[in-house]
Amino acid sequence: MIQTDPIFLGVVPRGARSYVAREIVRLGKPLFNACAGRFSVIEATVKQGFSAAKVHASDIGLFSSLMGYLADDSKRLEGLGIRVLDPDLEPRDVRDELDFAAHVMLILKLNQLSQANLRGLYLREELRATAAHNTVEEFNDPPIFPNTNWHTKTFEIQRPRDQSRKRRWRVRNTGTGEAYTLIPGPNDGTSTAFGVGDLWVLRYKSGEIDDGQGFTTDPALSRAHLDRFMNPPEAVTDTDVVLWYSAHFKHDQAHESGAKIGPELVPSGW
Repeated sequence: MIQTDPIFLGVVPRGARSYVAREIVRLGKPLFNACAGRFSVIEATVKQGFSAAKVHASDIGLFSSLMGYLADDSKRLEGLGIRVLDPDLEPRDVRDELDFAAHVMLILKLNQLSQANLRGLYLREELRATAAHNTVEEFNDPPIFPNTNWHTKTFEIQRPRDQSRKRRWRVRNTGTGEAYTLIPGPNDGTSTAFGVGDLWVLRYKSGEIDDGQGFTTDPALSRAHLDRFMNPPEAVTDTDVVLWYSAHFKHDQAHESGAKIGPELVPSGW
């Protein structure tokens, strides 16, 4: 499961942010904001035309420090002195500072989870140890093919969740039998036109780490554009594969009480 409680609590309400931003712009003096949290007041101020060069802000949280150091070309993450004391959570195959920052951010979120759910932390890495011989199988009960609950996905495809069939997916190494089963969570929602889909089975390609869309406030552009990776669909049997899984929930900023969403990852054959 993924804990979606906000990282920064006590967010300044939108009306108050707008008022403060207008006053800062009107005064025109340099802005000093300590303990800035998720920098929402600063963001609102800059959007109203205030010069970013006149902003001096900081936050004592590790999450904010990571973002700040990544945004500043003169800084290096080693300057933060971050140490991962749990050997099970030590970074693996870190290629650059962005990789390391992503790993640390993931640990911050995992600390909000029960320990039983930490087993999925290195799913992709562990499967990729023998990645050239993976295959993806889907379970349905009642079955959608005669006489079998499991069937193999042979080409790249998008698949919906289906609780009525207890649908789940398994990535299995055809040589060793090592596998992970992905079981959808009970609160993972239903995809809409905005949510696009629930699961994509794709052939691994090093350049396909996201759909290529940068930051945008346009809902049409912010939708997941993963279908473009399946044009045309490629074979996904006995090869290196990637699963993209999406859980859907409504974010109501006025009631940020948090919810648990996401799949359970169950290892077998290891």
